[in-house]
Amino acid sequence: MRPSFTMKQGIMLGTILLVLSVLVSGIVYGIYQQQKHERYKYETQRIHAELELIGDFLGDAMSRHDYIEAKQLLARWFNNHQDISLFQATFTNGQPLFHQQRGGYSEQDQVDQLQVHFSDNELQLKLAYLSRDMHASLRTLQQQLLGFSLIMVLLTGGLLWYLLFRWTLRPMEAEVARRTQDLSQSLSFLDSMLDATATQIVIVDHEGVIVTTNRAWRENNPQLEQASYGVGRSFFEIYPASWFGQGEENYGRQGIEQVLRGERQRFVLEYECSYSKARRWYSLRAYQVPWQGPPRVVISQENITNIKLVQAALEANQKQLETLNRHYRLVSQCHIAVAQSVDEEALLKEICHIIAHQGGYSLVWIGMAEQGGEQRVIPVAWHGFEQSYMEKLCVRWDDSLLGRGPAGRAIRENRPVIVDDIETDPRFKPWLNSAKSQNFSTCASFPLGDESGSFGVLSLYSQQQGVFGPDESMLFSELASTLSQGLYTLRGQARLKLNRQTTLTFREEQAR
Repeated sequence: MRPSFTMKQGIMLGTILLVLSVLVSGIVYGIYQQQKHERYKYETQRIHAELELIGDFLGDAMSRHDYIEAKQLLARWFNNHQDISLFQATFTNGQPLFHQQRGGYSEQDQVDQLQVHFSDNELQLKLAYLSRDMHASLRTLQQQLLGFSLIMVLLTGGLLWYLLFRWTLRPMEAEVARRTQDLSQSLSFLDSMLDATATQIVIVDHEGVIVTTNRAWRENNPQLEQASYGVGRSFFEIYPASWFGQGEENYGRQGIEQVLRGERQRFVLEYECSYSKARRWYSLRAYQVPWQGPPRVVISQENITNIKLVQAALEANQKQLETLNRHYRLVSQCHIAVAQSVDEEALLKEICHIIAHQGGYSLVWIGMAEQGGEQRVIPVAWHGFEQSYMEKLCVRWDDSLLGRGPAGRAIRENRPVIVDDIETDPRFKPWLNSAKSQNFSTCASFPLGDESGSFGVLSLYSQQQGVFGPDESMLFSELASTLSQGLYTLRGQARLKLNRQTTLTFREEQAR
């Protein structure tokens, strides 16, 4: 800002004011002194003329030493002059002749001395006089001069005010108007920026009362149109604590209140709106901003539903990708184990170990169907249970109570059987207590064999529900088929080897 009133101008203005004040005071004082002197001169001349008239009579009485007549003469003269406050006559030798004074006498009255000569002595006269008329006249004159001085001061002040306004206040007023306009434009620009964003923004005071809102807030709260869109109402009256979702309501309100009290500078919360029929997520931010007086808080709400849905889809895809990678490793290692196997028992143990570790299942076991007899399912390999427990496991594949579990049904019906919740499936009741002791929740069994029938079963147990979906069902069905082919191959090789050994033994016996 360019200074409109410089130091040089200030010095000049002060000098003018000082000169004018001294000039006016000097003029008033000079006029007053001049009038006072003229009045005193006039009174002195008048008194002297009167005293000269009685001087001869006084001198004659004094020549005769008739002091009584002299005193009477002086007393009559004093009584006839009410404007004389002190009248004193004294001989040159100091002997008093006459002394009179009035109650209005003051040491500040004008004093004059005269001498009266007679034959052999001299009389000193002392007078103090200042007539009341002169006092009144001087007071009137003084009042007139003071009024004139006041008028001069007012005129001088008016001139100085005009100069001050002309040199200083008018440019300052223009600057204030310009800055006010700039501030108004800045506020309008800020309001436009707030209205341009899709984020709901509301500004509250230190008590949580709404001061202003932006367009996004007003568009998302049409029910508040009749109530000035919440301006003047508490933010928590419009958004109760339950708005912020289950388990987060107290945390959300407490966080905003902490920002209002100045205990924290900012607060951020992502919550699922409990008042919306469709699932909606919002991101709430509360920031404290400086203000004249108590600080104010900007509360913004952004709809992040699409972001949340995309994140959920990405997480699902990531989880699916991890599952596919895990399944790929599981299948690959199982295929390698089948291809490199030379012993059926070792193969079955390796398969159980691979599925349990790569698939993350709590228990994996393989059982063979007993042909004839009690039609039991005999566990031959497992991973995740102690051997003593598995040896006590009683499972059948006939239509008895012990044959209606997932393993027995998979063998008997030659298809995969999945139990999503072992506690709610009545057919799993014979093994429920043992399964609950291991916190199992779900299980699945896949038959080993071919289209003509099954000779065994692959069973898996998990502590998590919902792990055996369509993808897992297809995966382990194919894995069971691969394992069945491998077992067929190993058993065929074993029979071939046994046949060769039998033929060789027979030929040796024939040769003897």
